[in-house]
Amino acid sequence: MSHANEARMQTLHDTNTNHPSGENIDPELYQLKIQLAAIQEQQRLQTLMIKQFQQQLKVYQQKRNHVENE
Repeated sequence: MSHANEARMQTLHDTNTNHPSGENIDPELYQLKIQLAAIQEQQRLQTLMIKQFQQQLKVYQQKRNHVENE
């Protein structure tokens, strides 16, 4: 998990447990925010994986083209 999302989730947790009124905020809203943070982290990781795969594919294609041209 990225540092930014860890910090976001910790902030959500702190907000929920230290609400000024002394009560927890709506648990459903809190859970939805946690789920959103998790989905955003998944998207970030998927984007990184896609970039890595594209780079691997590019290198493979370059090697293959080089071999075919010899």
